[in-house]
Amino acid sequence: ANFAINTAGGQVCNIWSLIVAPSGTGKDIGRIDSDIAFDLGLSIGTSGSAEGLCDAFILNGGGLLLVSEFGPWLDRKHWQHGACSWMTSAFNQGYFQTCLSQRARGSKARRANYCYPSILANIQPEILSQYASASLIHSGFLCRFLISSVPNGQHRRPSTKIISTSDAREMVASFKRMHGSLRVPNMYLDDLCTEFIAHNALFQNIWDRYVNEYGPRIAVMLAASPTDLHQSMPVIEQHHWDRSAVLVRWYYNMAESVLQGINDSAGNSRFETLCNRFHQFIQRHSEGVSLTVISRYLHRGTTSELRRKVLKELVDRGLIELTEGVYRTVAQSCMGAAV
Repeated sequence: ANFAINTAGGQVCNIWSLIVAPSGTGKDIGRIDSDIAFDLGLSIGTSGSAEGLCDAFILNGGGLLLVSEFGPWLDRKHWQHGACSWMTSAFNQGYFQTCLSQRARGSKARRANYCYPSILANIQPEILSQYASASLIHSGFLCRFLISSVPNGQHRRPSTKIISTSDAREMVASFKRMHGSLRVPNMYLDDLCTEFIAHNALFQNIWDRYVNEYGPRIAVMLAASPTDLHQSMPVIEQHHWDRSAVLVRWYYNMAESVLQGINDSAGNSRFETLCNRFHQFIQRHSEGVSLTVISRYLHRGTTSELRRKVLKELVDRGLIELTEGVYRTVAQSCMGAAV
């Protein structure tokens, strides 16, 4: 990026994205993201320790880290978890100088004058519930991700050998053409902040970051032209801010829905895993399912009392309903989807 958004201290358009979807839904179908990143020289790899990531971002400060299985990053017992704190500080700092283990590098500290990492990661909802902790939210690590939640259902693959990626490549080229510093209005998206406050949005540390940091980045992306080869600086108009606000609402709605049950209690984490398991089972039966059937197929590791507690919790959350002894899912809508 030769281009900066002139907010407090300045920022660029690096993005952390987390796709939460069941296994087999095609999160990385066609290797589209990895092929584009590799061809354009943006790929950092798929994993790494804090030391390894330092080395990689020294060579490619604006690179994209593609993480097909994000679970190890969240698991405190896994070696990759140690990179979370380093990546959190590197998100928007723009540079780094660190004195991590140097035994293999002599006495020279790792240093980069330019570093704005991007991440595209995938995870299954059950794995997220099992390994994510409230501390990863409070520390700011998970708050830096735009979270997309894929609904359960049938996901079919296209019957084609070649998938067109020309639009995505043109958008990357449009960002490479930008240079300079873009000024944004003071108190931008202030109405959206007021809206979150008025509705008592659960995670202020998430929507605050979405509004302040991702809001202008999304507006820039919407204003960037893939066809104007002479555009060096996008012109952000009001409709770009309006559309950015819609996307911020959309992403926050999904982030809140997948993170609201996360805490640092192992017992509560297991309960949330059971809630997800029961909900998915009921979703697969559009005609509804009785308690007897649920107990027959989901009895392992549960008691009758625990199963009833899980079902009551799902009813209280508005995810399922009980009618004449039959449990059915309740259709959910996304905040801002009708805007």
